[in-house]
Amino acid sequence: TADDFTLYVEYTIAKAKLTITAEDNTITYGDAPAANGVTGNGFVGSDSFTDLSGELTYSYNYEQFGNVGTYKITPAGLTSDNYAITFADGTLTVNAKAITVKADDLSKVYGEADPKLTYKVEGLVNGDQLTGELKRAAGENVGAYAITLGTLANSNYTITFTGAELTVTKRDVTI
Repeated sequence: TADDFTLYVEYTIAKAKLTITAEDNTITYGDAPAANGVTGNGFVGSDSFTDLSGELTYSYNYEQFGNVGTYKITPAGLTSDNYAITFADGTLTVNAKAITVKADDLSKVYGEADPKLTYKVEGLVNGDQLTGELKRAAGENVGAYAITLGTLANSNYTITFTGAELTVTKRDVTI
């Protein structure tokens, strides 16, 4: 009879879509890669990160002492029975490290060859070196000539430079 008929319906509840995105972060050259947390887009109701399982981890396509530039921060490790989780990359920006370079005051006697232009540097890391050389103002007569940064550089550093002088002194002449 029609009254004895029971209808059974089976429902499948699909997982809700959840995107977990690494927050962008900025570090200085020489620092270890670091994350700045994540955001979640797609939580249902009052759900939050505390409703997920696993441990949040990060991977990077940057290693400490890699060059200045932009790199990926990739989150991973969280799971859920209720969410289909997609992980999205954030951006890790590695900025140049500030260093100081101070040229050394030098002198020479009129008519002699210039001494090697030297300097002291503070702040280099990881055994890094600067390339290029200092430059001095043109001239050979007795007087003081400015020593400038010239081509001294390393793209992983921002240089604060203090100049110096090359002093050309009189040559003693016996007549």
